[in-house]
Amino acid sequence: MNWLYPMVFLLMLLSAGCSTIDQQSKVPFQTKVHFKVKWPDSTNPPASLGLRGSINPLSWERTFFLSGPDSAGFFTGSVQLQINHPVQSLQWKLIANDTQWELEGFTNRREWLYADSSRVVNARYDNPDHPDSVKISAEGWQQDIRLLTRALAEFHPSLYRFQDRDSYLSQVRMLENSRPVNQTEAYRLMTAFLSSIRCSHTWANRYNQAVSLNKYWLEEKQVLPFFTNWIEGSFIISDAIDTLAFPVGSRLMTIDSISADSVASQLFPLTRADGTQHAKRMTQLCTGNNLQVTDLFLNLTDSSHVTILTPDSRVKRMDVSGTTFKQRQQQLQRPADPWTLTFHQADRLAIMKLNSFTVWNFGFDWKKKLEQWFSRLAEKKTPHLIIDIRENEGGADEVISELTRYVIDQTVTWKPGGIPVIRYETVPDSLRPFLSTWEPSWFDRRGTVKPTENGFYELTSRTGSPVVLEPANNRFNGTVWLLTSPINSSATHHLAVLWNQFKLSIQVGTETGGNLKGSSGGQFFFLHLPNSGLEVDIPLLTTLLAEPGPDTGLVPDLPAEQTIGDFLNHRDTAIERVLEEIRK
Repeated sequence: MNWLYPMVFLLMLLSAGCSTIDQQSKVPFQTKVHFKVKWPDSTNPPASLGLRGSINPLSWERTFFLSGPDSAGFFTGSVQLQINHPVQSLQWKLIANDTQWELEGFTNRREWLYADSSRVVNARYDNPDHPDSVKISAEGWQQDIRLLTRALAEFHPSLYRFQDRDSYLSQVRMLENSRPVNQTEAYRLMTAFLSSIRCSHTWANRYNQAVSLNKYWLEEKQVLPFFTNWIEGSFIISDAIDTLAFPVGSRLMTIDSISADSVASQLFPLTRADGTQHAKRMTQLCTGNNLQVTDLFLNLTDSSHVTILTPDSRVKRMDVSGTTFKQRQQQLQRPADPWTLTFHQADRLAIMKLNSFTVWNFGFDWKKKLEQWFSRLAEKKTPHLIIDIRENEGGADEVISELTRYVIDQTVTWKPGGIPVIRYETVPDSLRPFLSTWEPSWFDRRGTVKPTENGFYELTSRTGSPVVLEPANNRFNGTVWLLTSPINSSATHHLAVLWNQFKLSIQVGTETGGNLKGSSGGQFFFLHLPNSGLEVDIPLLTTLLAEPGPDTGLVPDLPAEQTIGDFLNHRDTAIERVLEEIRK
Protein backbone atom coordinates (compact mmCIF):
# COMPACT_ATOMS: atom_id res chain seq x y z
CA MET A 1 0.00 0.00 0.00
CA ASN A 2 1.27 3.50 -0.85
CA TRP A 3 2.48 5.05 2.42
CA LEU A 4 0.99 8.42 1.43
CA TYR A 5 -2.52 6.98 1.26
CA PRO A 6 -3.34 7.02 5.00
CA MET A 7 -1.88 10.52 5.39
CA VAL A 8 -3.87 11.98 2.52
CA PHE A 9 -6.95 10.08 3.69
CA LEU A 10 -6.61 11.45 7.21
CA LEU A 11 -6.26 15.01 5.96
CA MET A 12 -9.37 14.59 3.86
CA LEU A 13 -11.22 13.14 6.84
CA LEU A 14 -10.32 15.98 9.18
CA SER A 15 -11.17 18.67 6.65
CA ALA A 16 -14.37 17.06 5.32
CA GLY A 17 -17.75 18.52 6.07
CA CYS A 18 -19.66 16.82 8.85
CA SER A 19 -22.60 15.95 6.59
CA THR A 20 -20.33 13.95 4.27
CA ILE A 21 -18.74 12.10 7.14
CA ASP A 22 -22.14 11.43 8.74
CA GLN A 23 -23.23 9.69 5.56
CA GLN A 24 -20.07 7.66 5.20
CA SER A 25 -19.82 6.52 8.80
CA LYS A 26 -23.14 4.72 8.64
CA VAL A 27 -21.78 2.26 6.07
CA PRO A 28 -19.37 -0.53 7.14
CA PHE A 29 -16.08 -0.31 5.27
CA GLN A 30 -13.83 -3.21 4.32
CA THR A 31 -10.14 -3.44 5.09
CA LYS A 32 -7.75 -6.36 4.96
CA VAL A 33 -4.93 -7.00 7.41
CA HIS A 34 -2.06 -9.42 6.79
CA PHE A 35 -0.30 -10.54 9.98
CA LYS A 36 3.26 -11.83 10.02
CA VAL A 37 4.40 -12.77 13.52
CA LYS A 38 7.86 -13.91 14.60
CA TRP A 39 8.02 -16.46 17.40
CA PRO A 40 11.10 -15.73 19.59
CA ASP A 41 12.41 -19.33 19.67
CA SER A 42 12.06 -21.09 16.30
CA THR A 43 13.28 -24.36 17.88
CA ASN A 44 10.39 -24.42 20.36
CA PRO A 45 7.25 -22.99 18.73
CA PRO A 46 3.81 -23.22 20.35
CA ALA A 47 1.23 -25.70 19.15
CA SER A 48 -0.82 -22.72 17.97
CA LEU A 49 -0.48 -18.96 17.73
CA GLY A 50 -3.35 -16.57 17.13
CA LEU A 51 -4.73 -13.19 18.01
CA ARG A 52 -7.78 -11.57 19.49
CA GLY A 53 -8.99 -8.06 18.88
CA SER A 54 -11.63 -5.38 18.93
CA ILE A 55 -13.09 -5.38 15.39
CA ASN A 56 -15.40 -8.00 13.90
CA PRO A 57 -14.74 -10.81 12.98
CA LEU A 58 -11.97 -10.60 15.60
CA SER A 59 -13.10 -10.61 19.23
CA TRP A 60 -11.65 -10.81 22.73
CA GLU A 61 -13.43 -14.12 23.41
CA ARG A 62 -12.43 -16.13 20.34
CA THR A 63 -8.99 -16.69 18.83
CA PHE A 64 -8.20 -16.10 15.16
CA PHE A 65 -5.49 -18.70 14.50
CA LEU A 66 -2.47 -18.01 12.30
CA SER A 67 -0.79 -20.57 10.07
CA GLY A 68 2.72 -21.80 10.77
CA PRO A 69 5.33 -21.67 11.85
CA ASP A 70 7.40 -21.71 8.67
CA SER A 71 11.09 -22.66 8.65
CA ALA A 72 12.05 -19.13 9.79
CA GLY A 73 9.67 -19.20 12.76
CA PHE A 74 6.96 -16.96 11.28
CA PHE A 75 3.22 -17.39 11.75
CA THR A 76 1.03 -15.73 9.12
CA GLY A 77 -2.62 -15.05 8.39
CA SER A 78 -4.97 -12.56 6.77
CA VAL A 79 -8.34 -11.32 7.94
CA GLN A 80 -10.99 -9.11 6.34
CA LEU A 81 -12.33 -6.58 8.84
CA GLN A 82 -15.40 -4.39 8.82
CA ILE A 83 -14.81 -0.89 10.17
CA ASN A 84 -17.50 1.66 10.94
CA HIS A 85 -15.51 4.75 10.01
CA PRO A 86 -13.21 5.63 7.09
CA VAL A 87 -10.36 5.36 9.59
CA GLN A 88 -10.48 3.26 12.75
CA SER A 89 -8.03 1.67 15.17
CA LEU A 90 -7.79 -2.04 15.86
CA GLN A 91 -6.74 -3.09 19.34
CA TRP A 92 -5.29 -6.58 19.51
CA LYS A 93 -2.97 -9.01 21.26
CA LEU A 94 -1.34 -12.33 20.43
CA ILE A 95 -2.18 -15.53 22.29
CA ALA A 96 -0.19 -18.78 22.23
CA ASN A 97 -1.82 -22.19 22.63
CA ASP A 98 -5.11 -20.35 23.04
CA THR A 99 -4.23 -19.63 26.70
CA GLN A 100 -0.95 -17.69 26.96
CA TRP A 101 -1.47 -13.97 26.43
CA GLU A 102 1.47 -11.86 25.41
CA LEU A 103 2.30 -8.56 27.12
CA GLU A 104 0.28 -9.28 30.26
CA GLY A 105 -0.23 -6.15 32.32
CA PHE A 106 0.46 -3.86 29.36
CA THR A 107 -1.82 -1.89 27.05
CA ASN A 108 -3.11 -3.55 23.88
CA ARG A 109 -1.36 -3.27 20.56
CA ARG A 110 -3.04 -0.74 18.25
CA GLU A 111 -3.08 -0.55 14.44
CA TRP A 112 -4.77 2.14 12.36
CA LEU A 113 -6.92 0.86 9.51
CA TYR A 114 -8.19 2.75 6.50
CA ALA A 115 -11.26 2.02 4.39
CA ASP A 116 -10.96 -0.08 1.24
CA SER A 117 -7.27 -0.77 1.73
CA SER A 118 -4.93 -3.47 2.99
CA ARG A 119 -2.21 -3.40 5.61
CA VAL A 120 0.71 -5.64 6.53
CA VAL A 121 1.41 -5.93 10.27
CA ASN A 122 4.78 -7.33 11.35
CA ALA A 123 5.13 -8.27 15.00
CA ARG A 124 7.15 -10.32 17.47
CA TYR A 125 5.36 -12.26 20.18
CA ASP A 126 5.63 -10.50 23.58
CA ASN A 127 8.17 -8.06 22.17
CA PRO A 128 6.88 -4.74 20.76
CA ASP A 129 9.13 -2.36 18.89
CA HIS A 130 11.45 -0.16 20.92
CA PRO A 131 10.06 3.42 20.91
CA ASP A 132 13.34 4.69 19.44
CA SER A 133 12.70 2.50 16.40
CA VAL A 134 9.09 3.68 15.96
CA LYS A 135 9.78 6.32 13.32
CA ILE A 136 7.53 9.32 12.75
CA SER A 137 7.53 11.22 9.47
CA ALA A 138 7.38 15.01 9.43
CA GLU A 139 4.04 14.84 7.63
CA GLY A 140 2.62 12.39 10.15
CA TRP A 141 3.70 14.55 13.09
CA GLN A 142 2.03 17.62 11.61
CA GLN A 143 -1.17 15.62 11.10
CA ASP A 144 -1.15 14.54 14.72
CA ILE A 145 -0.68 18.16 15.85
CA ARG A 146 -3.61 19.31 13.71
CA LEU A 147 -5.75 16.53 15.14
CA LEU A 148 -4.69 17.40 18.70
CA THR A 149 -5.27 21.15 18.42
CA ARG A 150 -8.65 20.62 16.79
CA ALA A 151 -9.71 18.24 19.57
CA LEU A 152 -8.50 20.68 22.25
CA ALA A 153 -10.43 23.53 20.61
CA GLU A 154 -13.57 21.39 20.34
CA PHE A 155 -13.60 19.84 23.80
CA HIS A 156 -11.25 21.40 26.35
CA PRO A 157 -13.28 23.64 28.69
CA SER A 158 -10.44 25.73 30.15
CA LEU A 159 -7.60 26.20 27.65
CA TYR A 160 -7.28 29.84 28.66
CA ARG A 161 -7.83 29.67 32.42
CA PHE A 162 -4.13 30.01 33.25
CA GLN A 163 -2.84 31.48 29.98
CA ASP A 164 -4.14 33.77 27.25
CA ARG A 165 -4.83 32.73 23.66
CA ASP A 166 -1.61 34.25 22.30
CA SER A 167 0.49 32.27 24.79
CA TYR A 168 -1.31 29.08 23.84
CA LEU A 169 -0.81 29.69 20.10
CA SER A 170 2.87 30.40 20.72
CA GLN A 171 3.20 26.95 22.32
CA VAL A 172 1.33 25.39 19.38
CA ARG A 173 3.80 27.00 16.95
CA MET A 174 6.72 25.62 18.95
CA LEU A 175 5.21 22.15 18.73
CA GLU A 176 4.61 22.57 14.98
CA ASN A 177 8.25 23.57 14.50
CA SER A 178 9.53 20.50 16.33
CA ARG A 179 10.79 17.50 14.36
CA PRO A 180 10.81 14.30 16.42
CA VAL A 181 12.19 11.33 14.53
CA ASN A 182 10.84 8.65 16.83
CA GLN A 183 8.21 7.94 19.48
CA THR A 184 10.52 8.66 22.40
CA GLU A 185 11.22 12.20 21.21
CA ALA A 186 7.58 12.75 20.30
CA TYR A 187 6.42 11.82 23.80
CA ARG A 188 8.79 14.32 25.42
CA LEU A 189 7.69 17.13 23.09
CA MET A 190 4.01 16.31 23.57
CA THR A 191 4.43 16.23 27.36
CA ALA A 192 6.10 19.67 27.37
CA PHE A 193 3.35 21.16 25.20
CA LEU A 194 0.53 19.78 27.34
CA SER A 195 2.28 20.93 30.51
CA SER A 196 2.19 24.50 29.18
CA ILE A 197 -1.64 24.44 29.31
CA ARG A 198 -1.30 24.28 33.11
CA CYS A 199 -4.15 21.84 33.59
CA SER A 200 -3.27 18.86 35.76
CA HIS A 201 -5.75 16.60 33.95
CA THR A 202 -4.50 17.41 30.43
CA TRP A 203 -1.56 15.13 29.79
CA ALA A 204 -0.10 12.30 27.78
CA ASN A 205 -1.11 9.83 30.46
CA ARG A 206 1.80 7.42 30.86
CA TYR A 207 -0.54 4.54 31.70
CA ASN A 208 -2.48 4.93 28.44
CA GLN A 209 0.45 5.08 26.03
CA ALA A 210 1.41 2.60 23.33
CA VAL A 211 2.71 -0.75 24.51
CA SER A 212 6.09 0.10 22.93
CA LEU A 213 6.53 2.96 25.41
CA ASN A 214 5.02 1.18 28.41
CA LYS A 215 7.19 -1.90 28.11
CA TYR A 216 10.30 0.20 27.58
CA TRP A 217 9.60 2.36 30.65
CA LEU A 218 8.82 -0.54 32.93
CA GLU A 219 11.29 -3.21 31.85
CA GLU A 220 14.12 -1.65 29.84
CA LYS A 221 14.80 2.01 30.66
CA GLN A 222 17.31 2.62 33.44
CA VAL A 223 16.10 4.53 36.51
CA LEU A 224 17.61 5.70 39.78
CA PRO A 225 17.92 2.79 42.26
CA PHE A 226 16.31 4.71 45.11
CA PHE A 227 13.20 6.64 46.15
CA THR A 228 13.36 10.36 46.92
CA ASN A 229 11.31 13.00 48.76
CA TRP A 230 11.43 16.77 48.19
CA ILE A 231 12.24 18.25 51.59
CA GLU A 232 13.43 21.78 52.33
CA GLY A 233 14.49 22.37 48.74
CA SER A 234 16.47 19.15 48.34
CA PHE A 235 15.94 15.62 47.04
CA ILE A 236 16.36 13.31 50.02
CA ILE A 237 16.75 9.56 49.61
CA SER A 238 13.85 7.89 51.41
CA ASP A 239 14.56 4.26 50.47
CA ALA A 240 17.07 2.40 48.31
CA ILE A 241 17.77 -1.01 46.85
CA ASP A 242 21.15 -0.83 48.60
CA THR A 243 20.86 1.31 51.70
CA LEU A 244 24.55 0.83 52.51
CA ALA A 245 25.51 2.43 49.22
CA PHE A 246 22.69 5.00 49.40
CA PRO A 247 21.91 5.66 53.08
CA VAL A 248 18.37 6.80 53.80
CA GLY A 249 18.39 10.54 54.51
CA SER A 250 21.20 11.29 52.06
CA ARG A 251 20.90 14.41 49.95
CA LEU A 252 21.16 13.97 46.17
CA MET A 253 23.82 16.44 45.00
CA THR A 254 24.58 15.63 41.35
CA ILE A 255 23.55 13.25 38.57
CA ASP A 256 26.26 12.62 35.96
CA SER A 257 28.16 15.65 37.29
CA ILE A 258 25.14 17.95 36.82
CA SER A 259 23.68 19.45 39.98
CA ALA A 260 20.38 17.99 41.12
CA ASP A 261 18.89 21.50 40.98
CA SER A 262 19.88 21.83 37.31
CA VAL A 263 18.44 18.41 36.50
CA ALA A 264 15.20 19.43 38.23
CA SER A 265 15.09 22.67 36.23
CA GLN A 266 15.45 20.71 32.99
CA LEU A 267 12.66 18.31 33.92
CA PHE A 268 10.33 20.83 35.55
CA PRO A 269 8.64 21.87 32.24
CA LEU A 270 7.53 18.24 31.84
CA THR A 271 5.49 18.19 35.05
CA ARG A 272 1.76 18.95 35.26
CA ALA A 273 -0.34 21.04 37.63
CA ASP A 274 -3.21 23.50 37.67
CA GLY A 275 -1.80 27.00 37.34
CA THR A 276 1.41 27.88 39.14
CA GLN A 277 1.43 25.05 41.65
CA HIS A 278 5.18 24.66 42.14
CA ALA A 279 5.02 22.20 45.04
CA LYS A 280 2.67 19.90 43.12
CA ARG A 281 5.13 19.81 40.23
CA MET A 282 8.09 19.10 42.48
CA THR A 283 6.42 15.95 43.85
CA GLN A 284 6.47 14.57 40.28
CA LEU A 285 10.26 14.93 40.15
CA CYS A 286 10.61 12.60 43.12
CA THR A 287 10.92 8.85 42.56
CA GLY A 288 8.62 6.38 44.26
CA ASN A 289 6.00 3.70 43.76
CA ASN A 290 4.67 5.15 40.49
CA LEU A 291 6.36 6.13 37.25
CA GLN A 292 7.26 9.78 37.62
CA VAL A 293 8.75 12.44 35.37
CA THR A 294 12.31 11.65 36.50
CA ASP A 295 11.85 7.97 35.63
CA LEU A 296 10.47 8.78 32.19
CA PHE A 297 12.81 11.52 31.03
CA LEU A 298 16.11 11.30 32.94
CA ASN A 299 18.43 9.52 30.53
CA LEU A 300 20.81 7.27 32.44
CA THR A 301 23.53 5.20 30.78
CA ASP A 302 25.74 2.28 31.79
CA SER A 303 28.29 4.80 33.08
CA SER A 304 25.87 7.05 35.01
CA HIS A 305 26.75 8.08 38.54
CA VAL A 306 25.53 10.34 41.32
CA THR A 307 27.08 12.15 44.24
CA ILE A 308 25.26 12.20 47.56
CA LEU A 309 25.79 13.86 50.92
CA THR A 310 25.12 11.28 53.61
CA PRO A 311 23.48 12.09 56.95
CA ASP A 312 26.94 11.91 58.60
CA SER A 313 28.25 14.52 56.11
CA ARG A 314 30.26 12.23 53.84
CA VAL A 315 30.27 12.93 50.08
CA LYS A 316 29.99 9.71 48.07
CA ARG A 317 30.19 9.14 44.33
CA MET A 318 28.16 6.08 43.34
CA ASP A 319 27.32 4.26 40.11
CA VAL A 320 23.59 4.07 39.35
CA SER A 321 23.44 2.04 36.17
CA GLY A 322 21.56 -1.15 35.45
CA THR A 323 18.29 -0.75 37.38
CA THR A 324 14.90 -0.81 35.68
CA PHE A 325 11.64 0.48 37.14
CA LYS A 326 10.32 -3.07 37.45
CA GLN A 327 13.42 -4.19 39.35
CA ARG A 328 13.23 -1.20 41.68
CA GLN A 329 9.57 -1.86 42.41
CA GLN A 330 10.17 -5.53 43.11
CA GLN A 331 12.68 -4.62 45.79
CA LEU A 332 11.26 -1.39 47.23
CA GLN A 333 7.52 -1.36 46.77
CA ARG A 334 5.83 -2.30 50.02
CA PRO A 335 2.44 -3.99 49.59
CA ALA A 336 -0.11 -1.86 51.40
CA ASP A 337 -3.86 -1.53 51.67
CA PRO A 338 -5.14 1.65 50.02
CA TRP A 339 -7.16 2.38 53.17
CA THR A 340 -6.19 1.63 56.79
CA LEU A 341 -7.57 2.48 60.23
CA THR A 342 -5.47 2.26 63.39
CA PHE A 343 -6.17 3.19 67.01
CA HIS A 344 -3.73 4.83 69.43
CA GLN A 345 -3.52 6.24 72.94
CA ALA A 346 -5.97 3.77 74.42
CA ASP A 347 -8.44 4.45 71.62
CA ARG A 348 -8.43 8.21 72.24
CA LEU A 349 -6.98 8.75 68.77
CA ALA A 350 -7.62 7.00 65.45
CA ILE A 351 -5.74 7.48 62.19
CA MET A 352 -7.63 6.77 58.99
CA LYS A 353 -5.19 6.69 56.08
CA LEU A 354 -6.88 7.04 52.68
CA ASN A 355 -4.18 6.76 50.00
CA SER A 356 -6.53 6.74 47.00
CA PHE A 357 -10.08 7.44 45.90
CA THR A 358 -9.76 5.19 42.82
CA VAL A 359 -12.38 2.92 44.36
CA TRP A 360 -13.01 1.08 41.07
CA ASN A 361 -9.64 -0.62 41.60
CA PHE A 362 -10.35 -1.68 45.18
CA GLY A 363 -10.89 -5.31 46.00
CA PHE A 364 -13.42 -4.46 48.69
CA ASP A 365 -16.72 -2.65 49.19
CA TRP A 366 -15.46 0.80 50.16
CA LYS A 367 -18.85 2.09 51.35
CA LYS A 368 -19.27 -0.90 53.63
CA LYS A 369 -15.75 -0.40 54.98
CA LEU A 370 -16.49 3.22 55.87
CA GLU A 371 -19.70 2.15 57.60
CA GLN A 372 -17.85 -0.50 59.61
CA TRP A 373 -15.02 1.85 60.53
CA PHE A 374 -17.25 4.65 61.76
CA SER A 375 -19.29 2.12 63.72
CA ARG A 376 -16.06 1.06 65.49
CA LEU A 377 -15.21 4.71 66.17
CA ALA A 378 -18.66 5.22 67.69
CA GLU A 379 -18.39 2.07 69.82
CA LYS A 380 -14.99 3.12 71.16
CA LYS A 381 -16.13 6.73 71.62
CA THR A 382 -12.85 7.90 70.12
CA PRO A 383 -12.62 11.70 70.56
CA HIS A 384 -10.00 12.47 67.86
CA LEU A 385 -9.81 11.23 64.27
CA ILE A 386 -6.96 12.00 61.90
CA ILE A 387 -7.89 11.48 58.25
CA ASP A 388 -4.64 11.35 56.27
CA ILE A 389 -5.01 12.02 52.52
CA ARG A 390 -1.47 13.31 51.93
CA GLU A 391 -0.58 10.53 49.44
CA ASN A 392 -3.94 10.72 47.67
CA GLU A 393 -4.21 12.65 44.38
CA GLY A 394 -7.90 11.87 43.87
CA GLY A 395 -10.32 9.52 42.15
CA ALA A 396 -14.09 9.16 42.47
CA ASP A 397 -15.97 12.31 43.53
CA GLU A 398 -18.57 10.03 45.13
CA VAL A 399 -16.15 9.38 47.99
CA ILE A 400 -16.33 13.07 48.92
CA SER A 401 -20.07 12.96 49.54
CA GLU A 402 -20.00 9.59 51.30
CA LEU A 403 -17.12 10.50 53.61
CA THR A 404 -18.64 13.89 54.40
CA ARG A 405 -21.82 12.22 55.71
CA TYR A 406 -19.77 10.70 58.54
CA VAL A 407 -18.34 14.01 59.80
CA ILE A 408 -21.43 16.25 59.77
CA ASP A 409 -23.85 16.52 62.69
CA GLN A 410 -26.68 18.16 60.77
CA THR A 411 -27.98 18.44 57.22
CA VAL A 412 -25.52 20.25 54.98
CA THR A 413 -26.75 22.07 51.89
CA TRP A 414 -23.80 22.66 49.61
CA LYS A 415 -24.34 25.28 46.94
CA PRO A 416 -21.77 24.88 44.16
CA GLY A 417 -20.06 28.16 43.42
CA GLY A 418 -20.66 27.95 39.70
CA ILE A 419 -22.20 26.19 36.72
CA PRO A 420 -20.94 22.80 35.41
CA VAL A 421 -20.24 23.19 31.70
CA ILE A 422 -18.66 21.51 28.68
CA ARG A 423 -17.58 22.88 25.29
CA TYR A 424 -19.61 20.80 22.83
CA GLU A 425 -22.99 19.20 22.18
CA THR A 426 -22.03 16.38 19.80
CA VAL A 427 -18.70 14.96 18.67
CA PRO A 428 -17.98 15.56 14.97
CA ASP A 429 -17.83 12.26 13.09
CA SER A 430 -14.43 13.23 11.72
CA LEU A 431 -13.00 13.16 15.27
CA ARG A 432 -14.98 10.19 16.58
CA PRO A 433 -12.57 7.44 15.36
CA PHE A 434 -9.72 8.95 17.37
CA LEU A 435 -11.57 9.20 20.69
CA SER A 436 -12.41 6.70 23.41
CA THR A 437 -13.97 6.98 26.86
CA TRP A 438 -15.78 4.82 29.41
CA GLU A 439 -19.18 6.50 28.93
CA PRO A 440 -20.66 6.28 25.39
CA SER A 441 -23.32 8.95 26.05
CA TRP A 442 -20.62 11.63 26.15
CA PHE A 443 -20.25 11.44 22.37
CA ASP A 444 -23.77 12.85 21.91
CA ARG A 445 -25.07 15.21 24.60
CA ARG A 446 -28.25 16.29 22.83
CA GLY A 447 -31.09 16.53 25.31
CA THR A 448 -28.76 16.72 28.32
CA VAL A 449 -27.14 20.13 27.77
CA LYS A 450 -28.27 23.66 26.99
CA PRO A 451 -26.17 26.45 25.44
CA THR A 452 -24.96 29.34 27.56
CA GLU A 453 -24.35 32.92 26.49
CA ASN A 454 -20.56 32.58 26.62
CA GLY A 455 -20.15 29.64 24.24
CA PHE A 456 -20.38 26.73 26.68
CA TYR A 457 -23.01 24.06 27.21
CA GLU A 458 -24.46 23.67 30.68
CA LEU A 459 -25.06 20.12 31.87
CA THR A 460 -28.73 20.03 32.80
CA SER A 461 -28.17 16.72 34.60
CA ARG A 462 -25.57 18.39 36.84
CA THR A 463 -27.11 21.79 37.46
CA GLY A 464 -25.80 24.26 39.94
CA SER A 465 -28.62 23.40 42.34
CA PRO A 466 -27.67 22.66 45.96
CA VAL A 467 -26.40 19.26 47.03
CA VAL A 468 -28.05 18.08 50.25
CA LEU A 469 -26.06 15.75 52.51
CA GLU A 470 -27.62 14.03 55.50
CA PRO A 471 -25.56 12.81 58.48
CA ALA A 472 -24.89 9.07 58.62
CA ASN A 473 -26.40 7.11 61.49
CA ASN A 474 -22.97 6.32 62.91
CA ARG A 475 -21.44 9.73 62.28
CA PHE A 476 -18.27 10.73 64.12
CA ASN A 477 -18.86 12.97 67.17
CA GLY A 478 -15.29 14.05 67.91
CA THR A 479 -12.69 16.35 66.37
CA VAL A 480 -11.59 15.62 62.81
CA TRP A 481 -8.06 16.50 61.70
CA LEU A 482 -7.48 16.42 57.92
CA LEU A 483 -3.86 16.06 56.78
CA THR A 484 -3.15 17.62 53.37
CA SER A 485 -0.25 17.96 50.92
CA PRO A 486 0.58 19.18 47.38
CA ILE A 487 -0.37 15.74 46.06
CA ASN A 488 -4.04 16.60 46.74
CA SER A 489 -4.95 18.06 43.36
CA SER A 490 -8.20 16.48 42.22
CA ALA A 491 -10.99 14.94 44.31
CA THR A 492 -8.94 15.26 47.50
CA HIS A 493 -8.42 18.99 46.89
CA HIS A 494 -12.18 19.35 46.43
CA LEU A 495 -12.74 17.43 49.67
CA ALA A 496 -10.42 19.80 51.54
CA VAL A 497 -12.17 22.87 50.06
CA LEU A 498 -15.63 21.54 50.99
CA TRP A 499 -14.63 20.67 54.55
CA ASN A 500 -12.93 24.02 54.94
CA GLN A 501 -16.08 25.81 53.76
CA PHE A 502 -18.25 24.09 56.38
CA LYS A 503 -15.56 23.92 59.09
CA LEU A 504 -15.86 20.13 59.27
CA SER A 505 -12.22 19.55 60.15
CA ILE A 506 -9.04 21.22 61.27
CA GLN A 507 -6.67 20.99 58.31
CA VAL A 508 -3.02 20.33 59.03
CA GLY A 509 0.04 19.95 56.79
CA THR A 510 0.87 21.81 53.60
CA GLU A 511 -1.03 23.59 50.84
CA THR A 512 -3.08 21.36 48.55
CA GLY A 513 -1.97 20.86 44.95
CA GLY A 514 -5.31 21.84 43.41
CA ASN A 515 -6.23 25.39 42.48
CA LEU A 516 -8.82 27.76 43.95
CA LYS A 517 -9.08 29.49 40.57
CA GLY A 518 -10.67 26.34 39.18
CA SER A 519 -9.86 23.05 37.47
CA SER A 520 -11.21 20.68 34.83
CA GLY A 521 -11.79 16.92 35.08
CA GLY A 522 -14.39 14.35 36.05
CA GLN A 523 -15.17 13.36 32.47
CA PHE A 524 -12.58 12.63 29.78
CA PHE A 525 -11.95 11.82 26.16
CA PHE A 526 -8.81 9.84 25.37
CA LEU A 527 -7.40 11.10 22.07
CA HIS A 528 -5.37 8.56 20.08
CA LEU A 529 -2.90 10.07 17.60
CA PRO A 530 -2.41 7.67 14.68
CA ASN A 531 1.04 8.64 13.40
CA SER A 532 2.99 8.98 16.65
CA GLY A 533 0.97 6.35 18.54
CA LEU A 534 0.60 8.73 21.48
CA GLU A 535 -2.51 9.20 23.64
CA VAL A 536 -3.70 12.44 25.25
CA ASP A 537 -6.20 12.77 28.12
CA ILE A 538 -8.59 15.68 27.48
CA PRO A 539 -10.86 16.76 30.37
CA LEU A 540 -14.38 17.67 29.31
CA LEU A 541 -16.02 19.16 32.38
CA THR A 542 -15.32 22.32 34.35
CA THR A 543 -17.22 24.66 36.64
CA LEU A 544 -17.64 28.31 35.71
CA LEU A 545 -17.04 29.83 39.11
CA ALA A 546 -19.05 32.90 40.04
CA GLU A 547 -16.09 34.12 42.09
CA PRO A 548 -12.82 32.39 41.09
CA GLY A 549 -10.26 32.26 43.85
CA PRO A 550 -6.53 33.00 43.64
CA ASP A 551 -4.04 30.90 41.66
CA THR A 552 -3.13 28.83 44.73
CA GLY A 553 -4.13 25.71 46.58
CA LEU A 554 -5.90 25.62 49.93
CA VAL A 555 -3.60 26.66 52.78
CA PRO A 556 -4.13 24.52 55.92
CA ASP A 557 -5.32 25.88 59.24
CA LEU A 558 -2.17 24.58 60.92
CA PRO A 559 0.91 24.53 58.65
CA ALA A 560 3.23 21.60 59.30
CA GLU A 561 5.97 21.11 56.73
CA GLN A 562 8.49 18.32 57.21
CA THR A 563 12.13 19.23 57.77
CA ILE A 564 15.15 17.09 56.96
CA GLY A 565 15.70 16.74 60.69
CA ASP A 566 12.15 15.46 61.13
CA PHE A 567 12.71 12.94 58.37
CA LEU A 568 16.01 11.69 59.81
CA ASN A 569 14.41 11.29 63.22
CA HIS A 570 11.33 9.52 61.81
CA ARG A 571 9.01 12.28 62.99
CA ASP A 572 5.75 12.75 61.13
CA THR A 573 5.56 16.54 61.34
CA ALA A 574 1.83 16.84 60.65
CA ILE A 575 0.82 14.15 63.14
CA GLU A 576 3.16 15.64 65.74
CA ARG A 577 1.42 18.99 65.21
CA VAL A 578 -1.97 17.34 65.80
CA LEU A 579 -0.74 15.64 68.97
CA GLU A 580 0.64 18.95 70.18
CA GLU A 581 -2.76 20.60 69.65
CA ILE A 582 -4.57 17.75 71.42
CA ARG A 583 -2.31 18.12 74.46
CA LYS A 584 -3.12 21.82 74.81
